[in-house]
Amino acid sequence: LSINIVDINGNQENRGSVINDEIILSLSKIMNKNFTSIKNRYIDVNSKIKRIKTKISEIKKYISQMEKKRKYLTSIKQKREKTIKYLKYQKVSYDKKLSRIFSEQRAIQKTLNELNILKKKMVDNRKKEVLKSNINNQTVRQIGTSYQASRMVKYRGPKTIAPLRSFYIKRKFGTYFDPIYKIKIFNESVILGSKIPNAKVRNVLNGKVVFAKSTPMLDNVVIVENSNGIHTIYAHLSKIAPTIKKGKRIKKGYIIGRIKDELTFEVTQKNKHINPLRLIRF
Repeated sequence: LSINIVDINGNQENRGSVINDEIILSLSKIMNKNFTSIKNRYIDVNSKIKRIKTKISEIKKYISQMEKKRKYLTSIKQKREKTIKYLKYQKVSYDKKLSRIFSEQRAIQKTLNELNILKKKMVDNRKKEVLKSNINNQTVRQIGTSYQASRMVKYRGPKTIAPLRSFYIKRKFGTYFDPIYKIKIFNESVILGSKIPNAKVRNVLNGKVVFAKSTPMLDNVVIVENSNGIHTIYAHLSKIAPTIKKGKRIKKGYIIGRIKDELTFEVTQKNKHINPLRLIRF
């Protein structure tokens, strides 16, 4: 028995053809549904990929920033290490300089004591906390032989020549406050730097040589006894003039020796210190 199906137009179709069409239609719907699902998954995956790429980009940017920061911190660390090393070197150098100042003070004072130019007790600088004062609300130690025993007097005589023809002042007479160690140092002498090498040193007042020797701490030293109880001390001479001998009388302007680059110049009067720059006519 053959069953024919008649469509609305009066055309006849067999059963197999209709079934095929239905199958194709069903498959088409399924494929469309699958395609839509795949498409949605594709869109979702693409969206995730974009988010991951954005995240990767952010991570790379963060890594780049961290690398720059690491390099910067490494640079800062290296600079800090160099600074610490330099400061340690400066501290050692500074300590030596400070120690030298105290040693020179003791050496000059010892020589002046031996010559009875200054009659005061030597003070051991290891006893550093003897006197205290207050500067800018800070407790300040006053150390050095000069601070504990020195007395000063104002020079009232006529001005005279400088021991060097061309010089500049490297260290002044009087109180110096050390900001690092918070101590007061009293400079009993002045240090004059020469503007020319191997400069000649001149005697500043008429007088008699009472000391002319090489010393361990002060190099070559010449001390001249002048009128009115004044003594002029010239230290750190590289050479003493061959004509300079103890007991020799010399006039103002007489060459007593030479220096390499700086002269320590000190003046006393009757057991008191005078600012050497007060003698000099600038």
